Amino acid sequence: MAFVDMISALASSAGSDNPMSPYLWIVIVGGIASVIMAFGMGANDVANTFGPSVGAKTLTLKQAVMFASVFEFTGSVLMGGAVVDTVSRGIADPEMFADTPEVLMLGMFTSLVAAGIWLLLATSLSLSVSTTHSVIGSIIGFSLVAGGPGAILWGDLGLIVASWFISPVLSGSIAAATFWSVRRFILRKENSLTLGYYFYPLLIATTVAVNVFFITYKGPFKGVEEVLPVWAGILVSIGAGIVLATLIHFLLMPFIRRYIEKGSSDEEEDVGSLAATAPEDYGVSVPINADASALSGATTTGVDDRMPLLADASTPLIAEDTASKPTENAASASVMSFYQSTLNRDVHAEAKSEEVARLHASAEIFDEKTEQLFSYLQVATACFASFAHGANDVSNSVAPFTMIYYIYMYADIPAGDYAPPVWILVMGGIGIVAGLALYGYKLIIAIGTNLIKMTPSRGFAIELATAATVVMASMIGIPISSTHCQVGATVAVGACEGKSGFNLKLFTKTFSAWIITIFFAGAVSAGIFSLAYFSPAHPDFGSVIIPPADSASSAVSSLLGF
Repeated sequence: MAFVDMISALASSAGSDNPMSPYLWIVIVGGIASVIMAFGMGANDVANTFGPSVGAKTLTLKQAVMFASVFEFTGSVLMGGAVVDTVSRGIADPEMFADTPEVLMLGMFTSLVAAGIWLLLATSLSLSVSTTHSVIGSIIGFSLVAGGPGAILWGDLGLIVASWFISPVLSGSIAAATFWSVRRFILRKENSLTLGYYFYPLLIATTVAVNVFFITYKGPFKGVEEVLPVWAGILVSIGAGIVLATLIHFLLMPFIRRYIEKGSSDEEEDVGSLAATAPEDYGVSVPINADASALSGATTTGVDDRMPLLADASTPLIAEDTASKPTENAASASVMSFYQSTLNRDVHAEAKSEEVARLHASAEIFDEKTEQLFSYLQVATACFASFAHGANDVSNSVAPFTMIYYIYMYADIPAGDYAPPVWILVMGGIGIVAGLALYGYKLIIAIGTNLIKMTPSRGFAIELATAATVVMASMIGIPISSTHCQVGATVAVGACEGKSGFNLKLFTKTFSAWIITIFFAGAVSAGIFSLAYFSPAHPDFGSVIIPPADSASSAVSSLLGF
């Protein structure tokens, strides 16, 4: 439906009276690049959000994709349109392109291509990077070529550099304090489960309050502080937390408590059954020519992977003539292969290495039932963060394309805020969900299993600290990255175990990638833009904003730091 709306809109404005009609190709390839960039964002950014939940085995990869699909897509489509202006207008000075809007169209296209290339490359290397910084670097790159240093709004660049250090330190401090408190007063106690039940309303209220405030002030409601003062927003968030915590305590906690305690009694029965069963009785082997009555008396005990009779039940005793159905079998095999390589991957098995084994072996283990209690909070926080991420960060992929589309439709640069059509937001949401489903496992393995030993209690502290940090930084005007916050919080929680609690090598690689992001994306964007803009075989885009030689020289010097 989104693509039908796009084609209809473009066709209606493709007449000869539209001065931008020669540049329809930029709109088409720009739309494709926008979806690819959203795909990379889903594989990298969204995987960060649900990585702790999958790493802690609170959710499977399939479940994480399902939750993310709902919350990311909903946030993107319903609320993502309110935040596109900052990305597309807050870096390059639009006034520099007032006489040549087609140049800005080309630049936004090359920005999408460069950011998409970097996100996919970083994901393939299991490096968690900021999509916002990727887009910023890309826009800086083409702007330097097209207009020189004067085309850049340099005011926020210093704050971006500072955020490389502020984000992980601030989120890490909050995460470490949260996990230390939970560990000190709940997890290390002999009656940890009882204490967990006792403190659960407080934990729920805190989680809900932080995330409601997070969605309200960091999400799409820009300018909400003018209607709802910060102090009133804090009171509303706390009130929402108390109300929801009260409802959960009286309505859901009895079921949660019964479920956890029932699980523990079932485990005790299983242990007794296993102890009384001889090793050779874990499976049953039945001859192919055995009497059918032999099957009726056969029983199996033990865990699922020790039951060959049930495991082989899907295999017919009499083989089908598969030669008559080559097409169906080939299609089924392709679908199954695709399923196994994406949604059904065993991320924990793939994460095995000496370093990961050392991390997991040295980590402190807490009561399993108490950890299960924290799993509900962990998933709730991840869903809150996913919704806010979809609402706030979809602009990274759709804002440049929205600028392209606006210029094509109206032959001018927008003078103020503008909202993208719904079909553009739908395209971005689809790309994000597809990226997580098809390629998100790389970052889920890196953040969820390779960086620290992840458990529900640790994941809860990480995700709560990330949300709290983003809210605090937004209120005081510090532009930070949620990706940097997530990684910093993860490392800090691991560091509570000492130097052996986190993967220093992986963190060093990731931090280096943060610094490289702006320069790499900027260089790629500048190169692609230069190839298209200065190519003698390319249609005339109009007079350059400053002389080509000076512009190219300034761009190269700026990118290389000369």
